[in-house]
Amino acid sequence: MLHNGKVNLSELKGDGNTTINLYQQAVYQLNCLQSNTQIISAAINLKKQKNRQDVLEEMMECLTPLNISLTDIDSLNCIHIAGTKGKGSTCAFLESILRQLGYKTGFYSSPHLIHVRERIQINGQPISEELFAKYFFHVFNTLKDSLQNQEKMPGYFKFLTIMAFYIFYVEKVDVAIVEVGIGGENDCTNIIQTPIVCGITTLDLDHTSILGTTIPEIAWHKAGIAKPNCTLLTVEQPPKAIEIIKQRCKEINSKFLIVPSTINSYKWPNSRIKFGISGCHQHLNVSLALQLARIFCLNSTKNGNFLPFFTQNLSKESKELNNNLDGFEVNENIYSALFNCKWLGRSQILQKENIFYFLDGAHTPLSIKYCAQWFKENSFKNNNKIQRLLIFHCTGYRDSLQLLPVFKNFNFNAALFCPAIIEENNSLINDSINLNHDSSKELKRCYKDKQLWLELFENKHPQIKRH
Repeated sequence: MLHNGKVNLSELKGDGNTTINLYQQAVYQLNCLQSNTQIISAAINLKKQKNRQDVLEEMMECLTPLNISLTDIDSLNCIHIAGTKGKGSTCAFLESILRQLGYKTGFYSSPHLIHVRERIQINGQPISEELFAKYFFHVFNTLKDSLQNQEKMPGYFKFLTIMAFYIFYVEKVDVAIVEVGIGGENDCTNIIQTPIVCGITTLDLDHTSILGTTIPEIAWHKAGIAKPNCTLLTVEQPPKAIEIIKQRCKEINSKFLIVPSTINSYKWPNSRIKFGISGCHQHLNVSLALQLARIFCLNSTKNGNFLPFFTQNLSKESKELNNNLDGFEVNENIYSALFNCKWLGRSQILQKENIFYFLDGAHTPLSIKYCAQWFKENSFKNNNKIQRLLIFHCTGYRDSLQLLPVFKNFNFNAALFCPAIIEENNSLINDSINLNHDSSKELKRCYKDKQLWLELFENKHPQIKRH
């Protein structure tokens, strides 16, 4: 199937095993590209040299051979979302709403939980292995032939971004919901010139080596997704961050609005409100998703079945003095989309026999507090004598000392610190393997976290043993 480094696309029409093999080869080739950790390291070294124009030129060097122009990308009716916490959840809520309203949705996110196909979704479902293989090798071989310097082959995340835009264009989605990778200003997703609407979720300290060590510095990067004559929405942020975002929007000529900070600002079809992604911290994400959906439907050239939902309260778009948006009535149809929304690995509870697994990917000081609160609200309902076990891993440059102390009052019976390896499978075709990954460093990190835990909690919890 591979001929001089290429794949004959006609072979995709073979039997099921052929498709699976092609998908495995695609995953292998993708895994051979630079890891996100290496890209972050490179970005740290080059952050003073790189700017948005450099990123735009690099992306267009890859998109042009695929016959994709900036106009083509804008034709996707993009919604661009940045932020530190809640990007994925907000995108998931938004996608569910727009799909419920009749739009054909494209959704690009990162990272994936199990399979890389999760990053590129159409109508709420990851693209199939067959489609992934088909589009991967078309993009891969086209770039391999067109890029004179093979060192210019895009890394893992940038390649998937290019591939996502290409897939959404070929598959003719009505809306492309695009989640920023890191930051916003210089992120490779920031080639969208005329998005329908942009959004910024909750800001926190993350990727500080690239974005800065303060919330205002991070806010500057996130606000880089704002575009002329386009509305940018944000959830409530610290005052200095709001000022930075507001100033950037003024410089760019983008309208700036703040969404309601409570779901009580909206009129709901019933009094018992429950969303598909649980946790009180999701309420801000729901509010942002609702407002993004409303503005999209009112401004997009693609029409879904939105009129019964969005013709209400149109005169109350904003309070001009403080840029705050009003809530509005949410009908049963939209509430159903929020209730049925799923985003695996985020505030997720799994039960296997008598064991409950509380899963969340929190990795910043603020998100770990939200995670702890969610865990407390849901795990302490049972008065029976139970055992509580913490399984923890902290990746890359993140500081465990900012994360672990939040669990000091939870009386865990034990704590496990293990590498982020899903299964004992070092096959090059494994979606979750990282070929550039140093497992020994990750294991050392686990021992370091274990030692930190013992120092923090050994005196408080005598039952914790050294093993």
